[in-house]
Amino acid sequence: MKKSFTSWGTMIVLGLAMFVMVVDVTVMNVSISAVVKDLGTTVSNMQLAIVCYALVMSSLMILGGKLGDKWGSKKTFYIGMSIYGVGTLLTGLSHNFAMLFLSWPILEGIGSALIMPAINVLVGRNFEGKMRALAYGVMGGVAASGAAFGPIVGGYFTTFHSWRWVFFLEFILVLVIFASYKLLQDPEKPRSEIKIDGMGVFLSVFGLVLLVVGISSAGAFGWITANAPFVFLGTEIIFPFNLSLALVLMIIGITTLGLFLFSQHRREKQKKEPLVSMIHLKNTVLKAGLGFTFFQSIVQAGALFAVPLFLQLQLGYTALQSGLTILPLSVALFLCSVLAPRFLSPYMSPRSIIQSGLSLMLIGSLLLSWRIEVGITGLDLFWGLLIMGAGIGLLMSQVVNLILGSVESRYSSEASALNGTFDQVGNSFGTAIIGSVLISFLFLGTTEKINKSTVFSSEEKPALMQAAKDDMQLVSIAQAKEIIEQEPPEIQQKKKEEILRIYQSAQAEGFKGAFVITGFFALGGILISFTLPRRRRKEIIS
Repeated sequence: MKKSFTSWGTMIVLGLAMFVMVVDVTVMNVSISAVVKDLGTTVSNMQLAIVCYALVMSSLMILGGKLGDKWGSKKTFYIGMSIYGVGTLLTGLSHNFAMLFLSWPILEGIGSALIMPAINVLVGRNFEGKMRALAYGVMGGVAASGAAFGPIVGGYFTTFHSWRWVFFLEFILVLVIFASYKLLQDPEKPRSEIKIDGMGVFLSVFGLVLLVVGISSAGAFGWITANAPFVFLGTEIIFPFNLSLALVLMIIGITTLGLFLFSQHRREKQKKEPLVSMIHLKNTVLKAGLGFTFFQSIVQAGALFAVPLFLQLQLGYTALQSGLTILPLSVALFLCSVLAPRFLSPYMSPRSIIQSGLSLMLIGSLLLSWRIEVGITGLDLFWGLLIMGAGIGLLMSQVVNLILGSVESRYSSEASALNGTFDQVGNSFGTAIIGSVLISFLFLGTTEKINKSTVFSSEEKPALMQAAKDDMQLVSIAQAKEIIEQEPPEIQQKKKEEILRIYQSAQAEGFKGAFVITGFFALGGILISFTLPRRRRKEIIS
C-alpha cells in the first residue's frame, strides 16, 4: 500500500511538471499578437523565440538524460525545475524582446532539457507491466490536457488581463512542485562514476543548432539557391554555386551530426561511456518510435503555430477566441491519448493504433488546407482540428511506452533523452518549416497576383514586386490595411484596395500550403509504421 501511495505521489508531481511545461508553449502560441504589441517586436521574432525554445531543449536533451544517470533522475529533475522556475518568473517580468528571449527559450529551455528525460525515466522506474503502459497513457493525457486548457487559459488572461499572469501562475506551480519534494521517488541510485563526453555534447549541440537554424532561415534566404544576400559584418558572402545560407547551414549541421555518431562509435570501441550507445541503431522498434515522435511533433507544432496565427492575422480573433477555436483539437487529443490504452490496446496492436493516428493526422491536415480561405470563420475549421487532434492523441498514447519498452532498463535515460530530442527537433522543424512556407508562399503569391492584376500598369508592377520582396512580413489584415492607407494620397484608393486584396489572398494561400506540408509529414510517419511488428511482443514492450 505504501509503495502504491509513493508511486502515485510520484505520478502527481511529474504530471504537474508536465502540465506546466505544455501549458507554457501553448500559451505563447495563442498570445503571439499580444506579446508582439506589448514588447514592440514582430511575428518573425516570436517565431524565432518559439523555434529556439524547442531548439535549446532538443540540443541539450541528450546531455540532460546523461546527467540524469550521473546525478540521479530526482536530483536532475529538481535542478531543471529550479532553472525553469527562474525562467518563468523572468518571462512574466520581461519588458523587451531581448529579456523575453533570455528567459523563455534559453532558461526555460535549459530547465526543460533536464526535466523531460527525468519525467519519462521516473515513470518507468515506478511502474511495471500494464501499470507502466497505463502510467505513460496518463502522462500523455496530462500533456494533452495542458494542450487543451493552455490555449483557453492563455487566451483568457491575454484577452482580459495580461499574458504575463500565466507565467506568474506557472512560477507558483513550480513552488508547489518543490513543496512536494518528498513525494517524488527514484528507486535507482545515481551512477556518479559516469564521465560526460564533452566533445560529444559539443558536436550534438552544434549540429542540431545549425540544422534547425538552417531550416528556420530558408524562408528568408531560399531552400537551395540564394534569393537574398547574406551580409556578415558589412560584407556580402556568396557561397559556391550560389547556394543559400540555409542550405549551407543544413549541410554543415548534418555533417556535424554524422561526426557525432562517429565519435560515439569510437568511444564505445575504446570502452568509454558514450552520450548515446550505438546499440540503438540496431533497434528497429526504437528507431520507428523516434520517427513517430518526430513526425507527430512536426504536425502538432505546425498546427498549434499556424492555426492561432491564421485566426489572429486573417480573422482578427483575440487570444481567447483563438483558444476556443482550437478546443476541438485539444479535447480530441486529450480523450484519445487517455482512452486508447484502456479501450483500444487490448484489441489492437500498437502498429494498428499508430497507423490509425497517423492517417487521421493526414486527413485532418488536408481538411484544414481545403477549408482555409479568405472570409471563413473559425467554426469552418472544426472538423479538421477534431480529426487531427484525435490522430495526435492516438499516437501519443503509444509512442513513449513503445520506445522505453524496446530498450533495457539501463538504457532508459538514453532512450528517454532521444525521444525528447526527436520531439523537440520536430517542434523546431514544425514551427520553422511552417514559418518558412508561410513567408515563401506569401511572397510568391503576392508577386504572382501583382503580375496578373489589371489594376496596376506594367510600369508600376516591378516596383510593387520589389517592395514585396524587400518588406514582406506576416502582419494582420487590419495592420496591412493601416500600412497601405498611409501610402501617398496620389495613389488611387482602388489600387490600395487591390494591394490589400492581394496580400489577404496570398496570406490565406500560404496557410493552405502550410497544412499540405504537415500532411506530407504525417504520410512519412505512415510509411515508417510498416517497419513495426504486427503484434505486441513481450520481449519488446513490458
